[in-house]
Formats: sequence, C-alpha cells, structure tokens
Amino acid sequence: MKIGITTFVTDEGISGPKLGMALEERGFESLFLPEHSHIPASRRSPAPGGGELPREYYRALDPFITLGAVAAVTERLVLGTGITLLIQRDVIHTAKEIATLDRISNGRFVFGVGAGWNPEEMADHGTSNCGPSGGFGPMNSRNSMAVSSISIRCTPGPNPFGSHPSSSAAAHRRRNGRSGTAWVGCPPRYPTPPKSRPS
Repeated sequence: MKIGITTFVTDEGISGPKLGMALEERGFESLFLPEHSHIPASRRSPAPGGGELPREYYRALDPFITLGAVAAVTERLVLGTGITLLIQRDVIHTAKEIATLDRISNGRFVFGVGAGWNPEEMADHGTSNCGPSGGFGPMNSRNSMAVSSISIRCTPGPNPFGSHPSSSAAAHRRRNGRSGTAWVGCPPRYPTPPKSRPS
C-alpha cells in the first residue's frame, strides 16, 4: 500500500522542505499541496464541510514554489498539486511552472487540477461563472484565446520518472477513463465522501 498526505504548508508550521524530508525518511509515497491564491475578506460561501474556514486556508504558501523547494531536498517522494485552481490561472505561465517543477523533480510531479469551491475567489480572478456553483463557462477571454489560437513548442519535453501513481493499476485506468474524475480525501473534520457517477 502507498500512503501519501495532502496538507497545507503555511508560514506557521513545518517548512515544505522539512516536511518533505520527514515524509521521505518515514516511507511515505507522496505529498500533495492545495492551492488558494487568497481567501476574500467578503467571502459568503460556506467552508467545505461547513463551520469556520480553518486558518491554514488563509496562510497557505504557493504550492509550486513550495514543491520546488521540496523537490530539491528529496529523491523519491512523489510531489503534486491537490488541486491547482486552473480556471484562475494564466495557462501559459502555469504550463511553464509545471514543466519546470517536473524537470527539477526528475519527473516526480503529478498535476492535479480542479475548479475550486469558492465563488468569491473565482470572481476576483474574473472567472465567477465557473466552478461548482456556476457551471464551467469560459475561463476568461485571454486564456480561451491562448488555448485555441496559438501554437506552442515546449522544450525541454517531459522527463517521466517511474510510473504515475493514479494509473498504476488497470482498474484505476478504467475507472478514471469512465468518470474523468479523481478524489482527494478531506480531513476527518470535513468529511465529504465522493459522489458516485453513473457508469
């Protein structure tokens, strides 16, 4: 069995590099970091699981920079985003960050993406019509144009190292292919079981 963790790394706790080294020394398989650019002061949306939004949401460090620091001090630990709020980001800049992190980690990076849960955060990025409460409309005109109208040559290319943990078994590949989804568990204080999708 492979066991990893998903956690916020903040300015108030253990540093990313120290956490990564401790996980690798103890035989953990992976470290995934979530992303929030900010939590709006005027947030009206409920926290995942209800109740007050935990302090770490407000103090989370950037996952790409933190994972880069972790990559520099580890050799085997799989590193990933759980999740990157892709609809809030410039796609070309994000692609460069992904390629760089994958390269400096020797192919250990797993890119997890999603829309997020906070409409106010999305609105601050000009993507308020996207996500769980508003469907999946266009990210914004700049990103839509970048995705559809330019030709990009990415070099250096991917540098795979080992196998990707989410697709190592045939059953995982079949399930992921059918549903197009994955699930990252929430801590016990925020139990949100995955919603089943029809086959």
